[in-house]
Amino acid sequence: MYRFTPKRIKIAFHKACETTFGARNGRNVSKNLEVKRKMSIFATSESTTLPVRTAYQGGTFLFIATMKYNKQPLDIPAQMAMLKGRGLNIADEQAAEKTLSRISYFRLAAYLRPMEADKNTHQYKPNASFENAVALYEFDAELREMVFRAIGKIEIALRTKMIHHFSLTYNAFWFLKMSICKDEHLFLENLSSIDREIHRSKEDFIKQHYKKYTKPAYPPAWKTLELLSLGTLTKIFTNSSATKTKKAIALDFDCTACPSIRDRPCQSEESELPLPVVWHLKRRIQQNR
Repeated sequence: MYRFTPKRIKIAFHKACETTFGARNGRNVSKNLEVKRKMSIFATSESTTLPVRTAYQGGTFLFIATMKYNKQPLDIPAQMAMLKGRGLNIADEQAAEKTLSRISYFRLAAYLRPMEADKNTHQYKPNASFENAVALYEFDAELREMVFRAIGKIEIALRTKMIHHFSLTYNAFWFLKMSICKDEHLFLENLSSIDREIHRSKEDFIKQHYKKYTKPAYPPAWKTLELLSLGTLTKIFTNSSATKTKKAIALDFDCTACPSIRDRPCQSEESELPLPVVWHLKRRIQQNR
């Protein structure tokens, strides 16, 4: 005879995870499995009679159920029929088919999801329309393009000013100096990122550099920093202890003249959306009139 209780199942579940994955990781694993409890079955068994020996007579078992993906691919007419069957309004079916031929259904599904009345059956709200989802997708694409264009300009400017100021203040290989860094661990992480980017680079100027020079191990800053991502650049800048050089770069960006972000309104009075988004939406509405 074995007795199962929810409390014992939970206790044994956490102990098994901590034993297998360690105390800290085990707690995270057990929480994740609890969230996905529909896919997992955890059971503990304990004898209801007194054990003959003092040893523990019960056991702990973890059964993880697997589910095979069995959905079949659908052609565009079938996708259209499925959307209409779920209650989605399609004003122009011919235009909708052309849209699905250039934008995959899976990509558009993310913009259709807010219009769903039931997340399980994927039935849509009464006023949900295919055209609204496409408009939201196009707005998202335009906004993303605007943001990336702005970030690209900032990235190039930051890279240029870091190369200029740090190289003139220290030397062409200042990014190899741990003496001007705050955190040694972060310095090594940044150096590892630099090494990885250089070794996988196929740029001609890197190949030509190594054909001609053997020392130091890395090209100068004006070559090396051209390969780094914005994330790595900001990590190098943040970890630098060269306060005067960093202030000089900030002055070039005129950051000291900018008001504090806390003093600047980030939202419009009539909407919870950020101001750039509201402005862009208003512009799109005026164009469509």
